[in-house]
Amino acid sequence: MDREALNGSPNTVTSTSAYEVHETRTPDGTRLREFVNAGGRVFAVTWSGRFQPDLEQLLASHYPEYLAAAGHRRGSHHVVSVSTPGLVLSIVQLPRGFSGAAHVPSLVPPGVNPEELR
Repeated sequence: MDREALNGSPNTVTSTSAYEVHETRTPDGTRLREFVNAGGRVFAVTWSGRFQPDLEQLLASHYPEYLAAAGHRRGSHHVVSVSTPGLVLSIVQLPRGFSGAAHVPSLVPPGVNPEELR
């Protein structure tokens, strides 16, 4: 994620044994977190806030895959779920904003459960 393009606050970096978490906040209060594996690649992102972030910017090269899969989805207009071999994403529209998470299964470090990334 490009912190400057999002006009976000400086990143806060937290390290675990399997990955780093880079967190930033946008001026509108949205909290964005990138999960970076040992090879320096972002394998997951999460967000929460009053406004939905720019998914094209957030998902980068995975955005076309999201669009294709989201066009065929079924379900509530408050929940978007996409699960393909290259991208797993969920977005929930809450009463006061949005919460979302996405990860690339092939990049998730061994032993890390993507469901625990928040």
